[in-house]
Amino acid sequence: MEEYKYHSALKIGLDVLEDVEPLDYFEHKGNVGIKHDFVKYGLPPKMTQTDIIWGECPWPQGFKVFDQRAGELPRSYKLFQDATAQMIKTQTKPVFLILGKILLNALPKPVNQAEIKLNKGGVILAWWNIDYNGPLTTNVDVTHHLGQSFKSIGDFCCGYGEPLFSFLDGGGKLFVGSDHNGKCIRVLESRTKKRYENLS
Repeated sequence: MEEYKYHSALKIGLDVLEDVEPLDYFEHKGNVGIKHDFVKYGLPPKMTQTDIIWGECPWPQGFKVFDQRAGELPRSYKLFQDATAQMIKTQTKPVFLILGKILLNALPKPVNQAEIKLNKGGVILAWWNIDYNGPLTTNVDVTHHLGQSFKSIGDFCCGYGEPLFSFLDGGGKLFVGSDHNGKCIRVLESRTKKRYENLS
């Protein structure tokens, strides 16, 4: 298994972005990576074709950090809250979000929620449009389990794609990942190609 890589607002995994050229789009073996600003434009069209939606959402302070890394002027966290709420209201497919209480309180009521671990810290996992009875341990365990039941996953805050690869490891067939930082999409492309080289 490849080394765990995670794009955090903290310093975790930040060195991965050194000397990386941004990338707008790639396709590889049916998987897609897209530079896309969820706050401005909602889900990318290709993501609306996936079976489920996943997102590991930023906290208010982290949102500013991610904007700065993506070359954006820091924006109000309310814009992210509003975009996420609108996405949930218009979705009929299952939606799973890792988030904090500030964001959760601004969203439509989920079917259920639970505390799980993300990078060894406690976070909330909430889900909509599905009765979920799988593991409630870590983000990797949850996405691995979802890969056993669904063919495709869309992640609108994909970073380096760790949940997407876990979904594939569980049996899922393909992903659509988007992030407004093109450097993350470049890293996602590299990891995707490396994965399939190792499988061949």
